[in-house]
Amino acid sequence: MPPPGPSSDSAQARSLVRARYCQHLVDLLVDEGVAADAVLAGTGLALRDLAPRDARIRYAQQCRIYENALALSCEPGLGFRLGRRERISDHGVFGYAIQSSASLAQAVRVTARYVATAGPLLDLAFESGPDTSAILLDELTPLGPIARMAREESLFVLARSLLGLSDPPTTPLEVCVDLPPLDTGVWERELGCPVRFDAPRTELRLRTEDLARPLVFSDEETAAVCERRCAELLDRLGASGGIVDALRGVLVGDPGRFPSLDEAARELGVSGRTLRRRLKQEATGFHAVAEELRRGLALDYLQQSNLSIDEIASLLGYTETPNFYRAFKRWTGHAPGAFRSPGGSPSLDTPEVH
Repeated sequence: MPPPGPSSDSAQARSLVRARYCQHLVDLLVDEGVAADAVLAGTGLALRDLAPRDARIRYAQQCRIYENALALSCEPGLGFRLGRRERISDHGVFGYAIQSSASLAQAVRVTARYVATAGPLLDLAFESGPDTSAILLDELTPLGPIARMAREESLFVLARSLLGLSDPPTTPLEVCVDLPPLDTGVWERELGCPVRFDAPRTELRLRTEDLARPLVFSDEETAAVCERRCAELLDRLGASGGIVDALRGVLVGDPGRFPSLDEAARELGVSGRTLRRRLKQEATGFHAVAEELRRGLALDYLQQSNLSIDEIASLLGYTETPNFYRAFKRWTGHAPGAFRSPGGSPSLDTPEVH
C-alpha cells in the first residue's frame, strides 16, 4: 500500500526529515503493545535507522510510519499522545533557536521561518494582527488518512510546547481545524482552549499582546548563533529561495507548455496553497515568476537564435502569436522584432534565467 503523501518519485517524497519524531511514535506504539517491526512495515527501515539523534529518513517513509501507527493503534488521539512525547530539543539547532528567542513573537517567527529544517508533515505560517494573531498549518501534500493525526501532533506541540515557553505560559484563544468534528472534548482538553471544526483553514489563534511575553530560556547570543545555523541548514536543504528555482525548472521542463499553478505544485510535490504561500514568503508570486521567465527566454531566443517569432511564441506556451506580441510589448515597451535588428535595445536589462 503506497504512503498517503507524495508519489515515491516526487521531490517531496525524497526530501529528508528528522527521524526523531518517528522514533517517538514507534516507542509509543511499543508501549501500547505493538511490535516495532509492524510500525515500520513497508518502509525498508529498522529501529537502528531511527536511533542516531541526527538521523534523517525520507518524507515518504515518515508518512508510511504514521499510516501504519494509525492502523495499529486502538485509541483515539494518537497525534496528541505523540505530541506529549516530543520536546523542543528534538528539533536540534532549530529547537534551540526557538527556545532561546527573546519573546514569544520571535519564537513564533523563527518557527515559521525555519520549520522546513525539521521536515514536518505540515507547513507553517504566521499572521500578525492588531488584536489577534494566528499560526497557520497547511498540508505540504494531501495526507489522506493521517491528516487528522498530523494536525493533532502539530497543534499540541504549538499550543503546549511552544506557547508554554513564555513567562507566563500562553494559552491559545481558539484553535480552528479544517476537518469535520470528531472527539471535540478530547481536542479541547488536549489543547486547553475552544476548538472549532469545519473551518476554512487550520490555525491556532492567540492574543497579539501575548506575543510580547519573554521566554523562560531567552538568550540573545544563543538565539543569534542558532538562527544563523538554521539559515545555513535551510540553504543546504534548498528551502531558502529554492522554491523559485524549483518552479522555474518546472516551467521550462517541457518547452511549449507552461503549466498552471496547480499543475506546477503537483510536479513539485506540494499543494497549490503551499506553493502560493512559499512564493509569497519570497516576495513573489506564480504569475511574476512565469512572466519573468518568459521575458528572459524570449530575449534569449530573439538575440541568440534563428527561431522565427512564431516558433518562439510556441516555445513559450502561447497558442496564438499575437498574444506573445502583446505580452512582449508589455514587458519591454517594444515589438519583438526590435531586438533582432542592429538598432535594438542592447541596454535593456535582461534577467538571468537559470
